[in-house]
Amino acid sequence: MAERYVLQMEGRTQYDFIDKGEFDTYEKCYDAADRIAAGPDYKDEDFRIVEPDTGFKQRLSAHLFQQEECPECRKTVSHHRMCRTYDCHGIPFRFVCHSCYEKIMDGKGYDGEYYTEADERIDSDY
Repeated sequence: MAERYVLQMEGRTQYDFIDKGEFDTYEKCYDAADRIAAGPDYKDEDFRIVEPDTGFKQRLSAHLFQQEECPECRKTVSHHRMCRTYDCHGIPFRFVCHSCYEKIMDGKGYDGEYYTEADERIDSDY
């Protein structure tokens, strides 16, 4: 029996969910929620992914789907598709999209220094 996932969106109350589609993979279901959230009619409702065969339900909070602009490339992406960058000491700095993250963290970090695993150990007694 093939797995299937049902995408639901919050209705009038936090306990009222409306079916938005059925998908054969979890990733396709999550992507559909992302497309709905990027639309002009979306008003910060939570989503829920339900696996009917097992009864498993996962609630996806509305803040994950807030549209943000990447400070590097100026592309608008959902918050859950952004990565946090770190300076050379491993301190969290800011969020950028996946493509910019690869460029930044493979080269010099935001502070202009190369980031290595040795930078993660801040104190000797860490």
